[in-house]
Parts: sequence; structure tokens; C-alpha cells
Amino acid sequence: MKDLKKDPDIAKVTADKRRAMVILDKSEFHSLVNKMLTDPTTYRKLKKDPTSTLQRQHKSTLKRMKDTFEITAQPYYELSVSHPQHPYARATIKSHKDLIKARLLVCSRDTVFYNTTQYLAEILSPLGKTAKSYITDSTDFCQTISSITEPDQIISYDVVDLFTNFPPTKPYKSSVSASPTWIDLSIDSIISLTKSCITSTYFTWGDNIFEQIHGLPFSPIRTEIYMTHFEEETLASFPIQPVCLYRKVDDTFVILGKDQHPTSLHQHLNTQHPRIKFTMETENDNKLPFHNVLVSRDPCDTIQTKVYRTPTHSDQYIHFYFNHPPKTKFDVISPRIFAPAAMT
Repeated sequence: MKDLKKDPDIAKVTADKRRAMVILDKSEFHSLVNKMLTDPTTYRKLKKDPTSTLQRQHKSTLKRMKDTFEITAQPYYELSVSHPQHPYARATIKSHKDLIKARLLVCSRDTVFYNTTQYLAEILSPLGKTAKSYITDSTDFCQTISSITEPDQIISYDVVDLFTNFPPTKPYKSSVSASPTWIDLSIDSIISLTKSCITSTYFTWGDNIFEQIHGLPFSPIRTEIYMTHFEEETLASFPIQPVCLYRKVDDTFVILGKDQHPTSLHQHLNTQHPRIKFTMETENDNKLPFHNVLVSRDPCDTIQTKVYRTPTHSDQYIHFYFNHPPKTKFDVISPRIFAPAAMT
């Protein structure tokens, strides 16, 4: 490993999941990243750095809200970033997929809209939990499906590259129907701030500045809101309703009846939006993995669950001496201690 680190032609890249390390030729790594960035339907190169312009526009918006008494002086200064940094991208490798691909993760800390995004997250997060299919974690999922008897067909549907494809502005007007009681912002102001944040999708890679045309670099809360909206519209237009349907962001677990065809729902999902496409996985030997749960049917035709680990799982989560708050370390390890008991 030490010799590999010294080799200038070898790239050591973090895997997209499971904290594994991927070793590959540096030329192959750059080829994977450049293949993404040269896709004109997803990214475009910018000639000018938009940071200063965005900062002026954002301050103007916040000043208007302060002048109309929607926010006080304290949040006015808290939501501003005095010396904003550029969002920058780093690449990971999707080693858990059959076809190895690169994925860009954009760090937005201390950027123009960073503080505002954190503020809006508190307001918008409940909107992503309104769907009937919403599950909080693996324990909740196992407890929810444990009462299902005589499951016929177990299927999972997964969105292909959701974060570079979903239309970020569509569902907000219909979703934000009322302001939380603990803030004075109007609905229009919440939507205005949200649009400012989600339309700022530029980042640096090396010496170049790129803009993401579709989707967002990474935003689980906003994608959860969109998928809730997408799911409601899709099921309302589908003539057959599944026995059950549960979703965690872009992964959907479905049980269909014997007379229902999985491919029919798959085709229906793929006709809802030109850029939102799903893959389908059916059970193998009466077993189907969903996130870190292996769902199976026993001879009595009842649901059984247990912990599932992908072949690329490294059994690594977070180093004890990393500079994270104790609560973060506890939150990382506690599900690995308590969740397995709930899965069996």
C-alpha cells in the first residue's frame, strides 16, 4: 500500500459507499470524471466566477426581508456569509455498481448560500416526511413490513443518478402551503430563498468552474420532497395499486399481487419524466436486498428480515479519533448495535 501511494500514476479514490478505497490508474480516473463533465446535458463550463454576483443578489434579498420585518437584524447577518468560498467538487467511485462510474460530491461549506440552506433545512425537512411511503430508517422499515402476510411479489425500483436528473424547482409551490409558526417569513419568501439556493449549482473542479444544469450536487431534503411529489402523481395515474410501497429517497420497495406485473409499474415509472429513469430488481430465491436489509419469504410465506451487507462493504464507518462531536459518533454506531436486533 505504501508503494501504491508513492506511484504518481495510481489514483487512490474513496468509494461512493462503505468507506472502501478504490485503486485505479490515474488516467482512467480522470477519464471517468471528464466523461461526466463533458456531458452537455448535465454540466456546462462557466467563463466567469458567479460568486460575487450571487453574494450581492442574496444580500439584496435579505435586506428586503429585513426592511419588511420578515427577519430581524440577527438572522439578516447570520444568513449572510461575509467572505464566501467557492463550492468545490471531489470525485468518488461507484464500486458497488456493475458498471464502475464516478460520482461528484460538492462541498458547499462557507459558500454564499450555506447558512441560508441550513436555515431552510429546518423549515423544509417536514415536507419530505409527508408521504405514506416514508420510512425513517432500517428499523422502521422492518417493523412496518413485519405485519404483511402472504407477500406475492417483492420488487425494488431505484432511480438512476437522481441527483443529476431531478427538476429541483417543480414541487415547491404546491408543497410549501403554510409557513411554520416559529418564523415570520411569508410563503413567497421561503420559495424565493429556496429557489436562490437550488439554482446555485456551480462548483470548481481543478482550475475550471462548472455549472450543473439538472438536479443538484447533493440535497437529500429537496430530493425527498420531489420524490414525494413524483410518487403521488405516479400512483394516482397508475390503474393498479401495489399491496405496499415504501421509499427511502430514491430506492423504493414494493410488494405486488400475483396478477400484477412488475414490468408494467416499471414502464409507468419511466414515462413520468424524460430524465427520471428507474432500474428494477426482483427477488432471487425468495430474497431481495433493500438498503442494508435482506428481505426474504420463509416456507410459511411470511416476511423475514436480517442485516444485509454488500460484497464491497468494508465494515468501516468513522474513525474514533476523527474530529466529530461525540453525538455524531454515537449516531453512526448506535444503529449498527441496536438495528440488527430489530431486523430479526
